[in-house]
Amino acid sequence: MADEDIEIPTYIDLMRPTLEALAHLGGEGSNESVDAKVIEVAGLTPEQLAVEFEPEQSQTGSKFLHRAAWARTYLKKAELIGNPERGRWNLLDAGREMLGVDPREADQLLADMDRQIRKAERDLGDTKTRRAGDPTFEPTYQAARQWRDTSLRTGASLFDPKRTVWTSDVVADLRYHVLEHYDDSARSFSEKLADQLEGASQEVHLLAAEILYLHLLALSNVTAEKKLENINGVGALAPEPFEVPDQLVEPLGLGLINGGAGFNTNRYYLVEFLIEFAAHWSELSEEDRSRLLDDPWAFKAMLVAVPQRRANAQRNAVLFLLFRAASRTSAQTTIGSESSRRSRQRPARAPTWIVNCWRREVRCRSGSDQSSAGTRTKSAHCGT
Repeated sequence: MADEDIEIPTYIDLMRPTLEALAHLGGEGSNESVDAKVIEVAGLTPEQLAVEFEPEQSQTGSKFLHRAAWARTYLKKAELIGNPERGRWNLLDAGREMLGVDPREADQLLADMDRQIRKAERDLGDTKTRRAGDPTFEPTYQAARQWRDTSLRTGASLFDPKRTVWTSDVVADLRYHVLEHYDDSARSFSEKLADQLEGASQEVHLLAAEILYLHLLALSNVTAEKKLENINGVGALAPEPFEVPDQLVEPLGLGLINGGAGFNTNRYYLVEFLIEFAAHWSELSEEDRSRLLDDPWAFKAMLVAVPQRRANAQRNAVLFLLFRAASRTSAQTTIGSESSRRSRQRPARAPTWIVNCWRREVRCRSGSDQSSAGTRTKSAHCGT
């Protein structure tokens, strides 16, 4: 069985087993002892433990160990476990209370808690680019890999793989409709694009929508709803209307960078660059495509040679999506200069109000917090 066919628990799935592991260990343990007990508690198989990161990914070694470490990190942010010294962990009172909740409810509470913490971090100001190794954003990188393997290697459509759209004739047609019929009116980008694509083929509409998808994929300062409105708006005008496939919707809601105002005011130039890249790429031989996709530095040199106006950030976003380890410094530097410079470092712990809110919810669910009438109460303002 191939590694990609073996399901590995997410870091959220490993949170409750981590709490249980610490309880089994008497309330504290080292990285190694906690990992060993989590494997036992979660019932992981040798096949699951043997799965490692792909060569082009920024992380190395066991996917389980990586996700187990992130589970501890977010449990610490929620103040369910402590980290009294490097490499050692202890179960806090709130963590013990969580173990008193029905397992299915606990899993949902932990997932909700994680979502609230990450939202608060974004609202309070996050790092300029998301950590390449953070499993939260793995769906985004998976979408980029799907684009690489489906479209860049074979020319097939990302949205409709039965059709071939990343080809020289389709790209040339898209260039004709969009770049050679430049619209300098004051209307919105979407309004102008709709007119430019009038009469275009199904393949051209697919390619235009997929280029918009790639343009918007990395952005955290545009909501998933707005991204879908833009992309599906193109699909709605196609001879055979289409929408973003279900498996590609979730990555749009994650975002890796804050593009700032530049990504809105320069949208035409950013999309222009992606079209010019597609034109250049479609002319390459299959051998050259494989060589470039296997060599981040050669791919970067090729991408830098593609003509562009005001599109440095888009160029580096493509590099970061495809080769997050090799391009991390470049992406942070250039995208950071295009986005807000007021962003702050991610806090080591969740905001106190979130922690207190979820503690009350856990106590309600575990039965350790009761109202004066002796009945269990639920917190009404904790986001559940």
